[in-house]
Amino acid sequence: MFMEQALCDAVDTMQDALWETQIREYPKSVRMSIEEVYAWCNEAKTGTTLHNRYIQISMALQYPVVVFYRIEGTKFRGFRYGVDGSEYMSLYGD
Repeated sequence: MFMEQALCDAVDTMQDALWETQIREYPKSVRMSIEEVYAWCNEAKTGTTLHNRYIQISMALQYPVVVFYRIEGTKFRGFRYGVDGSEYMSLYGD
């Protein structure tokens, strides 16, 4: 049980650091839960767009910790995987 909690704490700390970087680089960012990400995928108007969105979010699986975001007032979505300014992946909606 202790190891499980320690791992959860470490992930939370890493996500906090990623989010701090995201807000610094893109202040209009809004953090998205995984449920919100799936809802965005499912809002696709065509099967091709639905497929493309799920393929894009699956790229996050190659990183141990990510945070998903949207940019307020835009169609931009993405995820941050590192604390350097350029360590993020844009997701394309259409």
